[in-house]
Amino acid sequence: TKAGPADQIMVAYAREQAADLASATRSFPNFTVAASLDVGTGAGKRLRYDSLFKVFQDLSEAGNVDFQIVRINDNNLRLIVAPIGIDRTQTRNYPFAPFVRLDPARGNLEDPSLLLDRREEQNYVYALGQGANENRILAELSGLGIGDSPYNRIEFKIDVRRALRNETNTLLTSARSELADKRAVKEFTFKPSGTEPGNIYRQDWDIGDKITAAWDNVQIDLRVIEVELRVDSSGEDINVKLEEQYE
Repeated sequence: TKAGPADQIMVAYAREQAADLASATRSFPNFTVAASLDVGTGAGKRLRYDSLFKVFQDLSEAGNVDFQIVRINDNNLRLIVAPIGIDRTQTRNYPFAPFVRLDPARGNLEDPSLLLDRREEQNYVYALGQGANENRILAELSGLGIGDSPYNRIEFKIDVRRALRNETNTLLTSARSELADKRAVKEFTFKPSGTEPGNIYRQDWDIGDKITAAWDNVQIDLRVIEVELRVDSSGEDINVKLEEQYE
């Protein structure tokens, strides 16, 4: 059972299950865990025999932090739990700081594809904790999209009976994770040539960055969540995927 900033919880779990605080048979060699910066959203978990990677995925999304394993030298690896990327959106930076806006009208966006899928959307959750019948502990939380129209409140419930009566953070963490999973899908893809001004990978934006994309009458702030590079005899091909993320 743990509570606190999401990155603090992730660091503690990693050390206890796979690094210096784990048993000799479960501790990975040449593997260290960087100290947490306590920058994640407050969270709580009460777990036993769960997949550590799945726990990290849930806490990462619910706690607004990222995680990566990097090679520091030779065959030594280190787990780092901290936000990745920079907010380069027009919304955050205009008019006082540089921003990234991808727009065919600016000549820096080719082959755009926008997917808006609300078929599985749910955006208001009732998280039920311990207790009997009407005495169960209850946490309510709303997510992205609930205000998109007067008719867009879509409710659902989750069972978090493993959370003890005083573990509010555990209820809220589960609620945020489920809201993230059930949000409307907003994905934007494009194929940069590597020469468009203001749209050059690792110069104008990088993995984890948030940028603004515009196309026809749509303007949306999205995060770069995937960059796929393919290199062959004909040259280099880059595919990029952006997505709206829960915060």
